[in-house]
Amino acid sequence: MKKAAFKHKEEMAEETAIETLERELDFTHGTAVAYVRARGRCEYCGCDLIMSRQGYAIAEIDHLLPKSEFQSLPDELNFVLSCRPCNGVKRGRSVLRPNETAVKMLTDHRSKLIERVREDIAEQMKQYNKNWRRVTEVLHEVWWMSRQLPNK
Repeated sequence: MKKAAFKHKEEMAEETAIETLERELDFTHGTAVAYVRARGRCEYCGCDLIMSRQGYAIAEIDHLLPKSEFQSLPDELNFVLSCRPCNGVKRGRSVLRPNETAVKMLTDHRSKLIERVREDIAEQMKQYNKNWRRVTEVLHEVWWMSRQLPNK
C-alpha cells in the first residue's frame, strides 16, 4: 500500500512540474514531459543538464524516432531530452527495426529504443575520439615545430 501511495505522489509531483514548466516557461507539453521524464538528464549519456547554466545551455529536445519519417507521432511520446553532443552524433538516424511499429515501441519498449541509440552513439564516439586524438597530435606537432623555428 505504501508503494502505491508513493507512486501516486510521484505522479502528482511530475504532473505539477509539467504544468509549471508549461505555464511559467511556455514549454510545449512534449518538451515539459521530456524534461520531467528524464529528470533533467540526457537520456542518452546521462549527463546532468540542469545543475549548471552550461548544462542547461546544451540541453536539446531530440526526436527519438526521426520526425522526417514519423511526423504524426505525438511529441510527448517521441521527444527525448538530450545534450547537444549526443543529439549531434545521433542526428536523424532511426533505431526502429523493420518489423517494429513506432507507437508500440515508444509506448511499450521506449527504454529499448533509447538503449539502441546509446549503443549507436558509443560506436560513433569511438571514431570521433580517434579523430580527436589525431587532430591533437597534429596540432601539437605544429605548435612544437613553430617554437623550434628561429625568429626573423
